[in-house]
Amino acid sequence: MESIRETTATPPYILGNFPRVEIVFDCVDRPTAVEPATGDDPKYTKLVNLKKLLDAHVITQDEFDREKAKILNQP
Repeated sequence: MESIRETTATPPYILGNFPRVEIVFDCVDRPTAVEPATGDDPKYTKLVNLKKLLDAHVITQDEFDREKAKILNQP
């Protein structure tokens, strides 16, 4: 977010002009520093599929860890 403007109430504080600050923000997109990984890498694809199996409770955490180690140790 970036601040567009800031308005501050000024004295005298009478008839509802209470001390206050109003800040208006504008939401802006931040450029991403790192491009997300693509599905071109076979290791990445295998790991994503393995994670889906873990999340669906098809495999256990131990099985996931063993298979992940195998995938990451492949040349």
